[in-house]
Formats: sequence, C-alpha cells, structure tokens
Amino acid sequence: MIPRQGPLAPYALPPSHIIDQETERGRMAARLFFEDWMDCHHEFNELLHMLYQNILIGWEDMGFPREESFRLLVESTKRAMAFEISAQELCDVVIERMVQRHGWTLGDCISALSGVAGRRLAISGNSGSFTYFYGSDLPENLDQIVHVMTQEAVRHGVPAGSNWRFGLPANDLPVNAPVSLIREMEPRCLRFFRTIQMTHPFDQAVACAKAAGRMIAVASGGELPEIEPAIAKPLAMSAITETYKHVCLDFDMVSY
Repeated sequence: MIPRQGPLAPYALPPSHIIDQETERGRMAARLFFEDWMDCHHEFNELLHMLYQNILIGWEDMGFPREESFRLLVESTKRAMAFEISAQELCDVVIERMVQRHGWTLGDCISALSGVAGRRLAISGNSGSFTYFYGSDLPENLDQIVHVMTQEAVRHGVPAGSNWRFGLPANDLPVNAPVSLIREMEPRCLRFFRTIQMTHPFDQAVACAKAAGRMIAVASGGELPEIEPAIAKPLAMSAITETYKHVCLDFDMVSY
C-alpha cells in the first residue's frame, strides 16, 4: 500500500522537540534490547515488526486509514533522521570551517550554535509567549528547546546537574547576545537546512539546539576537557536565552 500523497496538515505530526525526544527514547530502548540479542539479529527485527503491526492495526480499529498511518510513519522517520543528520553535519561545519579556517574557539562554536537556536525559535510561529520571563523560569517554548540541547549533551557524556543556569545574567542587565557569531554561523545553517528541505524555523531551532548540545560534549568531554562542563553549560544557556530575548525585544539584528 502506498502512503497517502499530497500536503501534510500542519499539526499532523507531534511537535519537533517531542519527535526528537521520542526518537532518543526509542534508540535507548533499542540499544538495551539489542544487547540481549547480539547472537540473533532476527529476533530483534521480529520485535520491531510486531510493534509496528500492532500499532498500525490498532489505529485502523480506531478508524485511521492505513495509507495515512504509513504517511505519518514516513514523515516522522524523515523528521527524526533530519535532526540527527543536522546535529552531526552542523558540528562538522563549525569545526572544519569556523575553527580551522577562521580561528574560532570551541566556546565560540557553542555560543554560535546556541545563539542560532534561540534566534530561529524567536522568529518561528511558536513564539507567542516570548515576553514571559519570571525570575529564573524560561518561557515554555524556550524551555522545550533548551531541553533538547541539555539532553543531547548529557547523552554524549556531559555530567548531568543543576549548574546549567549558574552565572546567567540577571533580568535587570542589558541583553547581551553573541550577535557577531550568529551572523557568521546562521547563513551556513540556513544553506544546510535548504539542502535537506527543513524549512520551518522551529524545526531549525531544534536541530541547532541538538547540534549545540553535541558541541558542548565535544568541548567538555574526556578527562582533560578544553572547557570545563561548569563553564560550557552556562555559556550555551546564556547564548540561547540572550539571543531569544534579543530578537523578541526587537533589537536590530540582520535577517538572512
């Protein structure tokens, strides 16, 4: 059976940060199951087929056509793969181009990717609550993107902890976004997103946040990290939150 053709309704899929979260949960479960079946890959394959079949049949019992189920499965898989590819490729771009050719530090890379994530979120349609900063609490949509970044960093070996917001600027200080770094990095990100046909700014924000989390792990991983985790984590948090405020408060920032 061929998946349903034609345009996809805007809210047919879960939000992008949920797709990424569920994808990572599935990868974690797959690794755990796969360890028990190292001697027989077919058993693991049979488990996946059983899950797919039961889910699709269950949807059919609820009146959901099978061609629509297949379309959602295809689109969700494409979105999940796009986020993973983006995280890897954007990290490669920032290291090969900006570090090796332009002399950036890894701290610059973290700030740039985090800042682009905050900027793409701020100009997306998911920014209806951009003015609501209460103390250390973040707006819900920004908190969702920050969660993508922090979880990606933790999955790649950055120590989990509560020091992500340590040393962040107080609300009564002027907004201080890494504008120059963003202006260097954002056009490269957008060219890549056009290549993989990732057009929505919220999807782009999730992809950049995932790349920023992976870059935090690159900079602060290992026994002798180039940047201590206690420094790298607040650096990323500061860049993403300050850029979000910068754009939402209508500062003069170039649009590409």
